[in-house]
Amino acid sequence: MSLNKPDNRFLRLATRDQSRQLDEHTISDFGIDSITLMEIAGEKAAGVIQSQTEAGSSGIFVCGKGNNAGDALVVARYLTDRSGHSVTILMAAGDDDLSTDAHRNYKLLKKLAAHGSPLTILTDMDSIPWRDFDYAVDGMIGTGLTSDLREPMAGLADSLNKANIHTFAMDIPTGLNCDTGEILGTCVEADHTITFGTNKIGFYLSDGPSVTGTITLADLPFPGYLREHKAVLLTKDVREEFEAYSAIASHKYETGTVHIVAGSEGMTGAAMMAAKSAWNAGAGAVILYAPKALLPIYEQSLPQIIKVAVGDKNDGCFTPKSTDKVLSRIKDKPGVVLIGPGLGLKEGTQTSVLKLLKSIDQPVILDADGLSVWDQSKDLDKSRWIVTPHPGELKKHFDVNQSNDFERLKAVEKISRDSGCRVLSKGHPTMLATPDSGLFITGYNTKLFSRAGFGDVLAGTIAGKLAVSRMTDQSITDALISNYSDIEHIHEPEPSDIYDR
Repeated sequence: MSLNKPDNRFLRLATRDQSRQLDEHTISDFGIDSITLMEIAGEKAAGVIQSQTEAGSSGIFVCGKGNNAGDALVVARYLTDRSGHSVTILMAAGDDDLSTDAHRNYKLLKKLAAHGSPLTILTDMDSIPWRDFDYAVDGMIGTGLTSDLREPMAGLADSLNKANIHTFAMDIPTGLNCDTGEILGTCVEADHTITFGTNKIGFYLSDGPSVTGTITLADLPFPGYLREHKAVLLTKDVREEFEAYSAIASHKYETGTVHIVAGSEGMTGAAMMAAKSAWNAGAGAVILYAPKALLPIYEQSLPQIIKVAVGDKNDGCFTPKSTDKVLSRIKDKPGVVLIGPGLGLKEGTQTSVLKLLKSIDQPVILDADGLSVWDQSKDLDKSRWIVTPHPGELKKHFDVNQSNDFERLKAVEKISRDSGCRVLSKGHPTMLATPDSGLFITGYNTKLFSRAGFGDVLAGTIAGKLAVSRMTDQSITDALISNYSDIEHIHEPEPSDIYDR
């Protein structure tokens, strides 16, 4: 089992094509028919809604023509027949030309109505008493939408949002792009999204978090060998998942020591924050290399950090003559090397960074100003590098002009694949691309990461955790999680086959 294949299926994020192919192959190759899958999905979704509503509640089910509508109709059947809910069905585009499975479930509902179940079918969309309902179910359009939402669905989505009643989306909120997380014209703003079989990557990109509400994965009996995913969701639950994995991405180096090449005149704060966070992350020794003119500043502020003065007494930044001493200490005590916070962009400093990178055979975290040498380092072995660009640095140093979060994800994946290094793309969400373990996306609000100085803290934490661990990718993900304390929207999965964010 590789690092990017957690047992918790909620953590696996799939694209539209991966979700669709999984469904199709389960039906055609594995042999579970579509109506059975729909029945299981609908029953589980009904259970979620039942747990959050009172017996005898009234709900309006806004349905389209496809299988997304079929899922909603199954839910309506269970709630009216088992829970006594008063169900109103709105067939948004009429009840002709329904998909085969949707049509079958529509007929089943009518049979219940004929035998006294509290069920109404609406045909007049202009006078819907939205506020008379306790909840709404969005079953208009599923994951297949790729262009702007059209009428009558667009108008119904807007009306549903204005009605301000608790809304459950089936599989995905109507109007959301399953892959990019972008709103396609307009979108249902769900309070709760019950997604079937796979957790969708678009829920965590761009506009996705603003319209999905609480996310529940209703698992389906898809065989494991058919399952694929694009990325892994980073939450506190990942830590437990990682404990079972072998150190497939480890490097054979002595643990415990962090070497920091950082800081310049006027930017000593970045070096201090990185050094303190590396120490707090558990590093056995943190060595900060300081241009001699800056040493008195560090002596006062960093008593627990080892300081090594380099260069001449008047040097306020790193110069090529500083590098021999740094390399000698790294050779003497191998560990993790962090290069970049507050270094500045002087030509001599960049020359120093390149000289270090050409000679260091230990894990390197290249951060902030250190990234400015990326173009000049094309011929270097980057298999032990971690680069940590924010969006501006991605554009400036890596020529990445992403139009949305999904494009950024693909870009960092390509950089990692082509260069062999790990790419930590700071932003909201934060993304990690690795050659060995695939892609990771933070499942919580990382806007905090954009605060001034937080990048230095994050880089130092990664260095510290990497220094005391032989699981490279786990150390990076653990640093991301431990640097963010506000994870109140992440919940434990309950019950075992339903996973909540």
